[in-house]
Amino acid sequence: MTTCPIHAPRGQILAPLERSNHTAGFVACPELEFWTEIRSMYSHMKWLTKGSKYLLAIVASIASQAASAAAPPPNLCGSLFQVSDGGSLHSEIDRSIESLRSNGLEPAPVGDPTIWKIDGRARRPQDTYENSFEELFAKLKIRRPKNHFESLLRSFRKSGQTAHVLDLFGSGVFLPGSSSASSVTGLRLEPLDWARAGISPKEMPTEVLGDITNLETWQSLDRSMQERKILKMDLVTMRPEGGWFRAPWYGKESLNFEVLSLIVRNVALRLNTTGRFYFDVPWPEGRPKPATRSALKRLQREIESQTPFTLVLVEKIEAGEDLIGISGALIPKQSVGRESGS
Repeated sequence: MTTCPIHAPRGQILAPLERSNHTAGFVACPELEFWTEIRSMYSHMKWLTKGSKYLLAIVASIASQAASAAAPPPNLCGSLFQVSDGGSLHSEIDRSIESLRSNGLEPAPVGDPTIWKIDGRARRPQDTYENSFEELFAKLKIRRPKNHFESLLRSFRKSGQTAHVLDLFGSGVFLPGSSSASSVTGLRLEPLDWARAGISPKEMPTEVLGDITNLETWQSLDRSMQERKILKMDLVTMRPEGGWFRAPWYGKESLNFEVLSLIVRNVALRLNTTGRFYFDVPWPEGRPKPATRSALKRLQREIESQTPFTLVLVEKIEAGEDLIGISGALIPKQSVGRESGS
């Protein structure tokens, strides 16, 4: 079962789940609530005859099977972020994938030689990952943006938390060799060419290969996390640049949004309640369309209402007119206004 970083409404039974040392670890689960009440009734009805108890057990079993048939799959019990209109992040993910497929965007095969695969540490100090987030860090009022990611990981470890890192479109090799990360995972289309990236084979992180718009890729990530006993990710980064430029969705603004929202939702489901997701993606040049801005605002409201996070977005404007990129972050709601860095 998966952890769910939301609290159950008062009065609901909470099911204990696998938990990290800084995750709520409990979630409302209808099936467990049902069985808890049945067990309570059964243990207190000492006046019932053995036959009556046997009949009650049969009725309970039939009712449980009916409830299970109508309930979400066991691994999703409690992990769906339900909203008032009955939607969820999962249903929106399905809708985004359907939209991409209807526009002719099929998953790319792993190992496609036309896809950007060079990934490595910055050759110059000014080329660090953090430099791409200058505008975003300023909005978040992060006082010391240099080496912010490593500082964040150190703060997690100092407080006794895990510090699992996921790098989308990359392999996390922007982190120093002496990083405080508990683990590093790269989700990318093909294996990192470690020789061209300038790292040694010993430094190679765990890689999950597949098209990021393919639901099976995210399921592969879940299996990899489960095998390594990683419950949630603590820091997720995404700064694809070449990988985004070369992607088939890049030329159309509406598809750029669809892919970005698909990624944000998938990360939100796998991010620890104290975790962070920082991303910076190129955008087709030109003044952003009103429909795109409206869609981004809807995504922000969706994340705010369905998850423990706030979605912060910054438009990167060139020459005062053209939108050249979008930076953003998923941060815990309680840290809004206090994201000052360490």
